[in-house]
Order: sequence, then structure tokens, then C-alpha cells
Amino acid sequence: MKTLIQFLLATFTILACVCCKTAKEEKTDDKLNEITFADPTIFVENGKYYLTGTRNREPNGFAIFESTDLKEWKTANGDTLQLILRKGDSAYGERGFWAPQLFKEGNRYYLTYTANEHTALASSNSVYGPFRQDSIR
Repeated sequence: MKTLIQFLLATFTILACVCCKTAKEEKTDDKLNEITFADPTIFVENGKYYLTGTRNREPNGFAIFESTDLKEWKTANGDTLQLILRKGDSAYGERGFWAPQLFKEGNRYYLTYTANEHTALASSNSVYGPFRQDSIR
């Protein structure tokens, strides 16, 4: 019994060390390994996936990422993080930007979202934005 307890203790110690090292490596390898979105939404078009959602890093708008396999994500259109909708850029709302949803009708892209505790609708000619509103009420 004593040998079994020693074996289990040694096994758990080794597993704990390996798991801690692996988690640390995953965080530092690639800044996009962990994308923290609340209310995530994925829009699919022509074999590409577009991800947006609520993030504390962009409290005044919405960022977009893209993927072809749902595993590896990159910032859309290059290295710089792109906001598809930004507070004050012909968009409704001053605070509380959350829960965006992307969809397409005809040749126009639409983004519904919440701001100022109201639902808003913005549109664009591109999935990359900028999403804007013709009238802001």
C-alpha cells in the first residue's frame, strides 16, 4: 500500500510539472493562441471564417479575426488589429459595446450589436468594415 501511494504521488507530481510547463508555453508561443471573446460569433463566407465578439481590449468597438480551419486565427488584413466598428465613427453608442453578430444580405454586410443598452444595426460593403449607420438615433 505504501508503494502504491508513493507511486501515485510521484505520478501526480510529474503530471503537474508537465501541465504547468505546457500551459506556459502555449501562452507565449503565439499571441493569437488565446483569443478572449465573450459573446463570440463566427461568420462563414467562401471557405473563410470570421470571428468577432466582445473584448475588454477594445471596449469602444469590435475587432475581427480570420481563419481557414477554425484552429489558427490571424488578424484580418495583416498584422495590425482591425476594428470593424469604432465608437464615434458613424456608429451608434458611447459605451457598453457588446454581443456583435455578422450577417450578409445581397452584397451588403450587416453588424448588429448592443451599445448604450440598445440594439443597433450598421452596414458595410466589406466584412472587414468599417461598419457605419446612415442615420444615428
